[in-house]
Amino acid sequence: MLFAQAAAASTDATIGTAKVPRLVFPVLGAATFTSDFGDARGQGGHEGNDIMAPRKALVLAAEAGTVKFWTTSARAGCMLYLYGKSGTTYLYIHLNNDLT
Repeated sequence: MLFAQAAAASTDATIGTAKVPRLVFPVLGAATFTSDFGDARGQGGHEGNDIMAPRKALVLAAEAGTVKFWTTSARAGCMLYLYGKSGTTYLYIHLNNDLT
């Protein structure tokens, strides 16, 4: 389950003239975070960071925005894009499809 609106405590900060969104850790409850962006993988460098959580853990939006679901990828499984209000795009992949 994804909560598409960021938590209320997440307010924007201003740096210079740019607003920088305060991000929410995208899993509610216990999770393991691995900073492995750029690590060598079979198809080249890893282009993300891995967050592991128990099955059916609640997934949160990193910031307020719009969610678009994609469920047709054989490699990535259940995945979605979050288009943040800041203009940042977040890709959530390898999610459990707990709707079935």
